[in-house]
Amino acid sequence: MSVTPTPRKKRLGQHLRAIRERSLKTTDAVADLLRVDLATISRYETGYLRPSWPAVLAMLQMCDGTPEDRARALELWEDAGHRAVRLTLPAGASKEFRAFLRAEAEADIMRVLSPMIVDGLLQTPAYARAIHDSAHRFRDPETKVEPYVTARLSRQKRLEGPTALQIHALLDEAVIKRAVGGPAVMAEQLRHLLDLGERQNIKIQVVPFGAGAYGNMSGGCSIIGYADQDYAPAVYVEHSAGGVWVEDGTDVQRFQSAFDDTVEAALDPKASADLIRSQLGVLKE
Repeated sequence: MSVTPTPRKKRLGQHLRAIRERSLKTTDAVADLLRVDLATISRYETGYLRPSWPAVLAMLQMCDGTPEDRARALELWEDAGHRAVRLTLPAGASKEFRAFLRAEAEADIMRVLSPMIVDGLLQTPAYARAIHDSAHRFRDPETKVEPYVTARLSRQKRLEGPTALQIHALLDEAVIKRAVGGPAVMAEQLRHLLDLGERQNIKIQVVPFGAGAYGNMSGGCSIIGYADQDYAPAVYVEHSAGGVWVEDGTDVQRFQSAFDDTVEAALDPKASADLIRSQLGVLKE
């Protein structure tokens, strides 16, 4: 059970609270109806807990909910359930990375800048395995690679389904030209990028060498955004020894502005796909 409120459960809770307050019913009355304590009702209304559908129906009936109230409640209730993505985490994952994955699982929009490697959400299994193999100096010798690969691939569930994550990825030209894992592995990865770029929820742009310097040129970042305006965007900056969160509003805005500047320097999605196909042809030669 989540111990922090999530945007989807919070929207459901706000809807139920508005209906309760409109009917002038108290939280005590609702708690008595559902035979739970007041703290549970508070968790429902603040997004810490997702009530069962029978509990939602009981609340709606008690508070004279309209057919429109019920239809909206069902939509929000189902949405809150769909977003509860179960992720596989490798042993030893840092608390910062775990926080990042929780945020990613609840995000509506992600903007990713990847100057060195294909972002984890867009990687093939073989590419992910090659990346982790290459980082053996930063891992305990006893640590197996496969759990990390499984964890990375489990994140990609967010790219599918009715509540799919919207992702805008900026990849440096070096990313598509570096033959990670060898020509065969890289060719498979490039084909995967082309397939992903056809999806409505995924936009991929390549920053060409000719664009010169961009951003701060010190590494990649992930900007996490939410449709719910009550949840401020945040930035996760990953490095070889772990990662750090950036949540200060001014600093987050700097990352967002730098990302927007880089979009202007990047090739458009069609030209980016053409460059990826061109590199795929090189690997096949």
